[in-house]
Amino acid sequence: MEDIIKYKNSFSTEAKLGFIGCGNMAFSIVKGLLQSKLFEANEIIVSGTRDESFERLKSLGKINTTKNNNEVVRAAAIIFLCVKPAHLDAVAISLKKNFLNPDEIDLSNLNKTLVSILAGTSLNTLREAIPNFGSYIRVMPNTPLQVGAGCSAITIFNASLDLLNSYNAVKAIFCSLGLVDVLDESKFHAITALSGSGPAYVYIIIDALSDAGVKQGLPRDIATRFAAQTLLGASKTVLESSFHVGQLKDQVTSSGGTTIHAIHELEKGGIRNTLFNAIEAATKRSKEMSEN
Repeated sequence: MEDIIKYKNSFSTEAKLGFIGCGNMAFSIVKGLLQSKLFEANEIIVSGTRDESFERLKSLGKINTTKNNNEVVRAAAIIFLCVKPAHLDAVAISLKKNFLNPDEIDLSNLNKTLVSILAGTSLNTLREAIPNFGSYIRVMPNTPLQVGAGCSAITIFNASLDLLNSYNAVKAIFCSLGLVDVLDESKFHAITALSGSGPAYVYIIIDALSDAGVKQGLPRDIATRFAAQTLLGASKTVLESSFHVGQLKDQVTSSGGTTIHAIHELEKGGIRNTLFNAIEAATKRSKEMSEN
């Protein structure tokens, strides 16, 4: 919290944080920040391409919105780039247009921080596309940020002393929204596959468990809530316990009981192999995206 206060005090304009793009991840980060009380709605500005893009944001409060990316850059010292990787060039062009317009912000040497959440997009690629920021941070978060249970990897390029407040503020922001680790960028393909895409895998598992419960006669709402709470409780136990996950599994698995019979079916279905293949496929795709 102290790092956020230092950042806010060092930047006087109303909008303290900027977001270029207002898709699912931008929404998740903004929602999480407002719920954590680190920022007020009027301290955030978000750009989008269509009025419809802002509809969800309106439910969160009086967030500043614009269709001009340069207004975001003008208003904030930390700008989150939350567009799809394929749209990076379009964003770069929208910013560079104003190099020729003296009435717009001077983008030739910005003492500001650009935070990218673009999957498969390296810091070098980002700097080549948008070369004018003082520092660049890359983060691979996931959507549970919106409920304060996110998982984010972070890496940085060129954090000068006068931008340390911004860097520390970015770390504090993601720490307030869940688990954070600072990693070398070479690990980001695997992190993207594991935790970035991971919530989708878990939702499929919850949906399957819910269907299975319904098949056995449980009401749908009970089956879904119990399936979700079971994953939440097991995950919390892993994070807060000193036991290895294998030991925790054994605590549930009694000799000849229901659990070991269920595990046998999971292993026959290839659950481990399927998850290995899923992470490998997602990692490979992240590398392909970076090469393209």
